[in-house]
Amino acid sequence: MRRLACCQWSPPIPTPAAPAAHDALRAATGAAHDRVDGVLGGGLHSADDYRAYLRGMHRFVSDGQAALAQVPNGLADQRERLERDLGALRIVPLPAATRPAAVVDRPGQLGWGYVVAGSSLGARFLLREARSLGYAPGAGADFLSGHAGGDAWPAFLRELEDAALSDTDHPRLCAAATEAFGHAESALRCAKEALA
Repeated sequence: MRRLACCQWSPPIPTPAAPAAHDALRAATGAAHDRVDGVLGGGLHSADDYRAYLRGMHRFVSDGQAALAQVPNGLADQRERLERDLGALRIVPLPAATRPAAVVDRPGQLGWGYVVAGSSLGARFLLREARSLGYAPGAGADFLSGHAGGDAWPAFLRELEDAALSDTDHPRLCAAATEAFGHAESALRCAKEALA
């Protein structure tokens, strides 16, 4: 009996290994990433959690705009959506903090990009929680809806791979990502403390 081609066994298609730069980023920033997650307290459990998240992300996105001012970054759109959410919920943004200087080197820009783009992965989880709290696009969840639905993460991974960084670039790459995580942690922590 002849088998249909679609039913014939074929070896699995190998998936490409993560670039060395991505591996270096994950290893170097794991603790910093955990601290940011710790400030979020495992998610958005209340309206106050969500309000603090929006205020913290508004400051972090502003920091990201300053750091990535010399490269296309899409952060103006994110900031605009955050400001719509803050306005819809009558939330006052955090007072401005000292912004980072514009990053001029490619490894540094990619380090910041890793954190900015990576936040879209967490946004997918947080969007579900925001919806369960009653927020929706046009009603306080424009930022999360846009951020979670975008292609920032796969686009960043392609950019990182195309950059073909050498091992000597990894310390700067990782230092910039750690700095970016520090700004995210500080912004979210300030927003949480403002609730107390």
